[in-house]
Amino acid sequence: MVGLVLVTHGKLGEELLSTAESITGRFEDSRAVAIDSTYVDAFVNLGAALSQTGDPAAAIGQFTRALILDPTNANAEINWGNALIRLQRPVEAIPHYEAALRLNPYDARTLNNLAWLYAEQVRQLDRALDLSLLSLRRDADQP
Repeated sequence: MVGLVLVTHGKLGEELLSTAESITGRFEDSRAVAIDSTYVDAFVNLGAALSQTGDPAAAIGQFTRALILDPTNANAEINWGNALIRLQRPVEAIPHYEAALRLNPYDARTLNNLAWLYAEQVRQLDRALDLSLLSLRRDADQP
């Protein structure tokens, strides 16, 4: 029964984030974490909700917990990078996007975000162009 509750809370958290009801998602995911502190998706969803509702510093703690439990969780790395960007620390986001790409090399959005960081933040334009072209090959219709 607990497993079913956790899956429901995790899915509810994801749906709420996609419909911009992050505060409710934050509550639901914090309940899922309280029920089972090894439920990785709850930490990732709670971190994303914290970041999107104005507390990216607290979100980083949730992503750290998720990665301790599952070092191969690309979503935790991506969201950690997003939180660092919200904290105005974009250069620190690069290793997290790179880690996410090692875990999921086909993610067009991560490729695009990383291309932007290389172009705008560290001025490695050759790397930025390579990543941007690869991103477009993966998903030509992305924004």
